[in-house]
Amino acid sequence: MQGLIEHLLHPLLQHPEEMKLNVIEGKASILVQLKVHDDDVDVVLGENESHIHAVRHILSIASGKRKPSLELVKGEFTPAPVATEEVEQSAEEAVESAEEVGESTEEVVETAEEASAADSSAEDASDVVVESHEDAAE
Repeated sequence: MQGLIEHLLHPLLQHPEEMKLNVIEGKASILVQLKVHDDDVDVVLGENESHIHAVRHILSIASGKRKPSLELVKGEFTPAPVATEEVEQSAEEAVESAEEVGESTEEVVETAEEASAADSSAEDASDVVVESHEDAAE
């Protein structure tokens, strides 16, 4: 990916030696951060951003199933995310919490069904009482 971008942009730049790329590859996406000399920004963008759109289009074809994102960066690159033990532990805790919530949800549903059944029984009983009372009044 990096070689393709260099091949496309180096001939356009006045200061090709100052072009820097940061490529962050994930399972479903590729983030490409591009930094160029201030004099080359307009060249990379092109008229109505036509050059940058063309490069993005070529990257989308070359990247296959992964979605590419090309950003022209001023300043520092965004560091790539790194999985740590702390992040993995948090993920495990989140899964455990989700499982507990699933069990709690099942308990709530069961309780609601029991309450609904008890409510239906109470309504049936009150109908019988009303009918008995009406019979006695006659």
